[in-house]
Amino acid sequence: MKTLIAVDGSKHTTRLIAYMVEHPELLGSKPDVTLFTVVPELPAQGYVGFTAEELYNHVEKEADAVLNTLVKFMHSHEIFAKRKHTSGYPGRAIAQEATEGKYDLVLMGNRGHGTVLNMVLGSETNYVLTHCKVPLLIVH
Repeated sequence: MKTLIAVDGSKHTTRLIAYMVEHPELLGSKPDVTLFTVVPELPAQGYVGFTAEELYNHVEKEADAVLNTLVKFMHSHEIFAKRKHTSGYPGRAIAQEATEGKYDLVLMGNRGHGTVLNMVLGSETNYVLTHCKVPLLIVH
């Protein structure tokens, strides 16, 4: 099964990866797992004074900080995950990657802000839930 696991380095990501290690059967008999992180874009004023190379290096460094430890941890539990990243709006990028990458399942953690805070801040999980055409498993 081709599975996309959306990660952000938070405690919710840790719970999600721990859950996957404890339940490898969810990945199928021939798992094809990709850990995917989205580095949020800087606000327009954040670009001032930076070269394209510096911005690229920033995205790479942020992605490495999230992905490297998780990939090693999963490999140590014999789940051989690939890594992938992009920059942008997380919900939109996850839904797009899931569809364009033709994944069978998307896994992601839920921060659990609650209804009122979700109305104010929006929710990346809600965005993925409403825009993704791929089955979604949310670990809370």
